[in-house]
Amino acid sequence: MRNIYRSLLLIIAGATQKELTRQFRYLKVENQILRSKLPARVQVAQHVRLRQPTRTARCRHLPQPRREPSRLRS
Repeated sequence: MRNIYRSLLLIIAGATQKELTRQFRYLKVENQILRSKLPARVQVAQHVRLRQPTRTARCRHLPQPRREPSRLRS
């Protein structure tokens, strides 16, 4: 019985991975098409640039690595 659940889980995981791969390929091609329609250099206004979050602000929601407690010398 346990083997049936494992097989079913592997089938679902494989299908999910295939769907994600398909979506990723679609978005990659769509991005290439849209970029080809842009001029070589895009100028961004100052107020738009300030509205964009910094790289660290975008990653703040990600879990931070756990730090080992420092060992005190006795």
